[in-house]
Amino acid sequence: MKQRDLQETFHFSTEQIDAPEGLQQLRERVQILKNKGIFLGAHSWRFQSWKKSFYLEKYEREVDFFQRSIEEYQKNLPTVVIDQSRLPSANVDFFNGLSRQLNASFYPLFKMPYDLTNKEFPIEPAFANQAGKASESYLDIEKALAFIERIQALEMPHARYAFFLDKEWQNISNELIDFFLTLSAQKVIAISCPLVGVYPDWLIQGINNQRMIPILSFTKFLESPDFPFSSDELVISSQLDRREGLEVLFASDAVRKKIQENLILPKRTFIYLENFSDQLAPELISRLSKSLI
Repeated sequence: MKQRDLQETFHFSTEQIDAPEGLQQLRERVQILKNKGIFLGAHSWRFQSWKKSFYLEKYEREVDFFQRSIEEYQKNLPTVVIDQSRLPSANVDFFNGLSRQLNASFYPLFKMPYDLTNKEFPIEPAFANQAGKASESYLDIEKALAFIERIQALEMPHARYAFFLDKEWQNISNELIDFFLTLSAQKVIAISCPLVGVYPDWLIQGINNQRMIPILSFTKFLESPDFPFSSDELVISSQLDRREGLEVLFASDAVRKKIQENLILPKRTFIYLENFSDQLAPELISRLSKSLI
């Protein structure tokens, strides 16, 4: 679905939420949902197009926006995905400054570094000098534990650690499964669940033992009548669907019906919107918050 179609569907106008009172209404709804154990967020916060509609402070320079906007984001939403997956697992400089900006009540979801679960880096601009090179950290439990422990040492009490896999489940090696089992025995991790087919027994057991947090696509969440596991926490992410316009589906009555009639949510449910259209993201979050109350 094209951006223009989305705008027509939602009758999008920046005036709907660019006034302080509009943001205040969003904050109130978000707080109501948080009290119910539902945490709304996005897959990032660094979007220039959110200025005036979601960010009201003045940022004189681009660097000011990138360094300080997370502080304002926390006033509006209680969680965000922090994507460090394209940085080497040894790189933690970014976290030192970030930890000083995050409130103790904030729930960051860190995407674990790509090099821990992939033998080599893809040839993509995002990986810069690492593109095409072999990963020296592949399936390295010690490096994975060190990465998590460095974040924990920065006093982020509600941090979660997630693996968003880009492999089909039938292509996952036994080595990778052993890596997840060994790591989850020491640290609770979130892991994306199969988009199709059955859930592997090791994953069900890890979730039931509260050592793994399931990450579901929006489609999987809406289409599944029930799930073969019991979890205290659940992550729902549109990023796994990789389909434009899915937010339109999810910001509809289908969400409310699913939650009220077909599924008892766990103690905490984290819902993240993929920002395929940065300009529309605040409006979609606002409408989603209305649907869920």
